[in-house]
Amino acid sequence: MGDNQAVTIDLAELLGTQEHACLEFKRQATDRNAIREAICALANDLADCGGGDLIIGVAKDGTPVEGVDVSDAALLTFTSIPDEGRILPKPSLVIEAAVFQGR
Repeated sequence: MGDNQAVTIDLAELLGTQEHACLEFKRQATDRNAIREAICALANDLADCGGGDLIIGVAKDGTPVEGVDVSDAALLTFTSIPDEGRILPKPSLVIEAAVFQGR
């Protein structure tokens, strides 16, 4: 494989398709408080797994949903969450569009 080819990792294969203490699914990101609560729970790291992953656009049963906005503008709305001061200490987030079960 050449240096210019991107490798696409399917998060379903990497992380699984069932929620657990370090993985949470949300169908959509319309409820900002629910997103904050999920981030806070994962940041508390009660399972001692080094944090966790919140995947938006996946139903609770682990199936991807249609119509998820992955535009730069949509992704940028999440970058302000740590700076709002509602989750302390301030969590570290990596926000990116990714593939889940081929979508």
